[in-house]
Amino acid sequence: MNRTLKALLLLSGVVVLIIYELRGNTLFIQHNPLLGFEGEWVFEKAEYLERSSPASDYQVKYEISNAEGLEGLPGCLQQAAKSISIRDVAQVECPYTSYCGRAFLAALNDPKGDKYLLTIGCDFEEMGRESPIPGLFFNIVGLEYRLEKISEDTIAITKEATCVDNSVETHSAVKCFLKK
Repeated sequence: MNRTLKALLLLSGVVVLIIYELRGNTLFIQHNPLLGFEGEWVFEKAEYLERSSPASDYQVKYEISNAEGLEGLPGCLQQAAKSISIRDVAQVECPYTSYCGRAFLAALNDPKGDKYLLTIGCDFEEMGRESPIPGLFFNIVGLEYRLEKISEDTIAITKEATCVDNSVETHSAVKCFLKK
């Protein structure tokens, strides 16, 4: 891994650590935590969430029953996961595009249960190059999701964003439940 990717991941990790420490959570790295999440995961349902501030809890505003429903989300949440393939290299299918990058997982010790920060990305020099999986090309730097295991056959992958519409900020997220 070259210096640019390491610096980007370190900076991303520091920001996440600060946010979680401010909220009373702790962050720790596990050895090879991807093992529990490897595989092909496809859309089952989703929830659109909002919260009043970054420090408050999310509230479910409405449910989305099919992958096509993700297309109606605000533009800031267009990286919601319709499906994901997780290995050392991850591929995420979103409403309008697909992303491919190396997968990095950091465990979050959250009082509400074990959650993980999944970062998908590549070094700027790798952008556009073919990944180790033939036919897939690296095309994203620093795409982040919260990830949690619901059961052996179900995961939840959450994309968070601060959406701005007419100078009004909304702290939003979409939590997609995916089946193996």
